[in-house]
Amino acid sequence: MAERLLIPRLQDESVRLHWSLTEVMALLSNLSVRATPIGASDPGWEPLLHSCTRSQRSLSILLDAVDSVTLSLASVGNGFSDLRLRREDVDLLFCKSEVPETEALIPATAFGISIGIQDNGRFRKLIDAGHTPATRRRNPRTGLENIYMTSADVAAFHRRFVKVPSLAAETGRTIFEIRADLKRAEVPVFAPEGQDFGRLFLREAVEAALSPKVDRRT
Repeated sequence: MAERLLIPRLQDESVRLHWSLTEVMALLSNLSVRATPIGASDPGWEPLLHSCTRSQRSLSILLDAVDSVTLSLASVGNGFSDLRLRREDVDLLFCKSEVPETEALIPATAFGISIGIQDNGRFRKLIDAGHTPATRRRNPRTGLENIYMTSADVAAFHRRFVKVPSLAAETGRTIFEIRADLKRAEVPVFAPEGQDFGRLFLREAVEAALSPKVDRRT
């Protein structure tokens, strides 16, 4: 075994089974007794050899991490192929660049609520329709895809869209005044093909109608 976890009983490479079966069974037994039994359908765990391939680390390195209790070991059966490592633990230890920097990301739903788009999944629909960018990341523990807003995504949204409360904060004018001006200028709510995204306006249309009352963003 290239990992040097077992010492060959014969050095002749032409002999196919040149490891001691006793040592092989002892290694498997040692790993199995330390493994926590889990269900085969648990999405948070992955086969031991899959962890090696994905993390680009050798089996011996991963088992050293198990020995030091840095990685948790589980099993869905009695064989070597049944051994599992928690995917999130492997990511945190060896694949840090693949793990989302959650402090730098805002869940899309939370951002939608913060700007007043909070009912019937309207902000998610805006993203899915391709009207504003978002960042999709897969959760390493559950395997589920989540949608976030990076600072670049947020800036892109504000460059294209505006809501009345945001416009009031930007200009220092009252919401009542802005609503009256928008109504007078007949600026339509953004609703392509009749889709409902709430009272969201295209910034370009608002600035064209209210200029010079509204300063353009660069």
